[in-house]
Amino acid sequence: MKKTKVSFLLILIILVAGVVLAKDFLIKVGVETAVKQVTGLPLKIDSLKVGITTTKIDIRGLRVFNPPGFVAEPMIDIPEIYVDYSLKDMLTGKVHLSDVRLEVHEFVAVVSKEGALNINYLKTLQEKMPAQKPTEKPTTGNPRPNPYRSRSIIYSSNSTGSSKRIIPRAANQS
Repeated sequence: MKKTKVSFLLILIILVAGVVLAKDFLIKVGVETAVKQVTGLPLKIDSLKVGITTTKIDIRGLRVFNPPGFVAEPMIDIPEIYVDYSLKDMLTGKVHLSDVRLEVHEFVAVVSKEGALNINYLKTLQEKMPAQKPTEKPTTGNPRPNPYRSRSIIYSSNSTGSSKRIIPRAANQS
């Protein structure tokens, strides 16, 4: 009887340790799979870290690839997404983000040979989703420096063979 309890406790400890050690990998695979199922767009993440003792989410190397019928390259390349949130506020239904960093390396708008635009695929997905009403007015706080950085936005047309790189000046200023 005592040996059974010790064995059960040991197995439980090993299972908990395994889940804790593999949690980031499991979350990453879950997010990639869910985005593919919901949007139909392939998503790849190089690294995803979710704090257990901290309230931080750190995503590195997030790439959303073009929809079917377009070249198989990233539509959007985001090297860094970092969020530090207030767990207490989240548990009460409020969103309080104490730190947010978003770096968009590249956003590519592509016109296929048939004349379709890849970003219109996202609009089609949005129209399929049910509309949500905001539950409360957003709160205003102290202005923060712009946490968003973008390196380039590219418009490419496979139907005409042209490509144009647009670098937004205001978004790059820190």
